[in-house]
Amino acid sequence: VAECQRDVSTTIDLHVGALEHGDLAEAQLLQEAVLARAGKMSLKLTVHEDQDHNVVTHLRDTGDLNFMLQQQVCTAGSMQKRSVSSYLRQYLEKKASPGSDSAAKRPRV
Repeated sequence: VAECQRDVSTTIDLHVGALEHGDLAEAQLLQEAVLARAGKMSLKLTVHEDQDHNVVTHLRDTGDLNFMLQQQVCTAGSMQKRSVSSYLRQYLEKKASPGSDSAAKRPRV
């Protein structure tokens, strides 16, 4: 939070389980840091009442995680909906292409 440029619009979307007190405490610290930072930074905090540290597992199993990721990946003006896995596949293919820096750094077998 402290290193984020003030003129960059940033929203942190954080999901925590209400049963995990450590995560709730850290979320509160993050919220305080964002409020102290001011500017174009904001925090969207979602507390899941019956969940613990494994909120992401619950979100994945219910299909909510895929939906949330699609919302982040799809641009506002785009009518095309793609699955998150297709974006991941495209990203991995690009990284593995012969001209990419990561492909050059991979050890040859």
